[in-house]
Amino acid sequence: MIEKPRTMPLYLQKLQALDRRLPALHPKRAEVENELARWRAGFKGEQSIDYHLGFLNEDWRILHNLRLHDGTRSFQIDTLLLTTSCIILVEVKNITGILTLDAEFHQLIRFDNEKEEAFQHPVHQSNRHKMQMGWWLERNQIPSLPIKTLIVMAHPRSVLKRKNGTAGMYPQVIPAYLLPDKIHELHRHYPAPVLSDADVRELTRLLLAANSESPQNPLHRHHIPSSDLVKGVFCQACGKTVMQRIHGNWLCPHCGYTSKNAHHQALQDYAFLIHPSISNQEAASFLHISSPSTVKRLLGSLSYPASGSGRAVKYKILLD
Repeated sequence: MIEKPRTMPLYLQKLQALDRRLPALHPKRAEVENELARWRAGFKGEQSIDYHLGFLNEDWRILHNLRLHDGTRSFQIDTLLLTTSCIILVEVKNITGILTLDAEFHQLIRFDNEKEEAFQHPVHQSNRHKMQMGWWLERNQIPSLPIKTLIVMAHPRSVLKRKNGTAGMYPQVIPAYLLPDKIHELHRHYPAPVLSDADVRELTRLLLAANSESPQNPLHRHHIPSSDLVKGVFCQACGKTVMQRIHGNWLCPHCGYTSKNAHHQALQDYAFLIHPSISNQEAASFLHISSPSTVKRLLGSLSYPASGSGRAVKYKILLD
């Protein structure tokens, strides 16, 4: 059963907000677009394995997109599978091309469109996550539960090869369609339960409680000042045209589209990139509203939790 559904990572949502708000000719635009493309491809790859996971029975507890702390540093797990007898950590790579696992130099080499690139060897990353997961279990006084890893190459057009290795090396690296069979194969190696059903429920609760989103902000990562962002409420029909507030509605001067709640996305962009709370003055500036009473009424209508009073009042922006 799915205990933690797969949702779009918070950092990807922040990147999408930055992509919307960054001027077309900004010097960091290509850099941001490249990172956004990588994150979108990664998330698409993660989503693609959900079909294969649907063949598992209800004995498995499935938790997607877990970010845990091992006591020293955080680590990210694409999908964690839990039963009474073992844990399986599933990492997903959505990379196209001819993919060669090099055992000598410990690299993943991609050859695509006459171009060769080197990536971190996924087995080493997976082994590190396995070690960190073991530390996390120890810190939480969980009985010694076997931990296995799988690395799914999710892109349907990727070709897997091996270099400087022996036959059968890296058996944990598989194409997506083999995922259910490989999970069942691993599970057959651990038939004896280590945990009771009650223990599994408690471990699931602990994992969910320990999960945290990355606080990383793409503005800081790419060294972009918030003053570079395009302000205003964007038209949801024609793209990035800034709308005007007229008689309680938002009007696009380009295509004529009107909306009562187009400011919701703008406020979410503010929370993603600048600060999770906003004052009346800050909202007036960011939304391009000249009337203080209008912005105060608009923020008050959103049921955002408020703190402070008078001009010092701040509203905590609730994310969808």
